Amino acid sequence: MIAIGLDLSLCSTGCVAVPSSFAADTDWTTVRHRLVTSAALPNGASVRERTGRLLAIAATITKWIQAGPVDVIAIEEQAFRQGLAHSREIGELSGIVKAELLALDLPIVMVTASAARKTLLGTVPRSGAKDAVAATLRKMGAPWTDTDRSDAFAVANHVIGEHGAPCVMAGRVAA
Repeated sequence: MIAIGLDLSLCSTGCVAVPSSFAADTDWTTVRHRLVTSAALPNGASVRERTGRLLAIAATITKWIQAGPVDVIAIEEQAFRQGLAHSREIGELSGIVKAELLALDLPIVMVTASAARKTLLGTVPRSGAKDAVAATLRKMGAPWTDTDRSDAFAVANHVIGEHGAPCVMAGRVAA
């Protein structure tokens, strides 16, 4: 089984493909990953420019997913906080990505960041949870340093565990 984890963002989307065998051997060469970046648009950008940006991000993610085997796609649920300037656009991105991925005819599941982090870390710190996930994976030898791919890994890892396969928990394998 190979689970794709996605941490969607307007500027930096983490994409990670984790095989269910990873927890047993922690061989990072078996983990496919990509960071999809997009430059911020200037204030006053048109609807066409904003929508084009979202479509381009979704197309890049879809093309990356299609480049390798996959059994399930796990998307981190968006945490909409009051005052987040781009909440609407993040919601639009999520919808566009899901619409593109439906065409792949693969199972898509939504995972909360808190559940994914708890699976990986065991105990999630009240603050700095994203950084704690990234630090744990760096200690395990992850080939990236950003929190976007780290959260995407956590989401994929969580789904692997939910499907009954061994997953990584706080640096150890959980059967």
